[in-house]
Amino acid sequence: GPGSATLNNSLMRLREQIVKANLLVREASYIAEELDKRTEYKVTLQIPTSSLDANRKRGSLLSEPAIQVRRKGKGKQIWSLEKLENRLLDMRDLYQEWKECEEDSPVSRSYFKRADPFYDEQENHS
Repeated sequence: GPGSATLNNSLMRLREQIVKANLLVREASYIAEELDKRTEYKVTLQIPTSSLDANRKRGSLLSEPAIQVRRKGKGKQIWSLEKLENRLLDMRDLYQEWKECEEDSPVSRSYFKRADPFYDEQENHS
């Protein structure tokens, strides 16, 4: 039927987003482990709020990838893909600094006590 092309497009878009989410998660997990952040990232699917809207746009995704964030001894958080992408910029910066420090001197890791991009301590946990 005429709707099948639209569905195929959404599925292709969803698949692309999942591939992208997996790449971001892999990088975030790697950096978190290197910096001993005890935080893990997983790709999960969630229903976008736009899909719960009765008059949602045709062809909008029924589900979208989101990122489940867990820190040892803390709650779970759900981040959007966009949020993880933004946080990764900070994570990469910290990782670079950490590598440069490691080479020069054993700077204590409390050096990284500024805003932690790996996990939102002050957020309400689900």
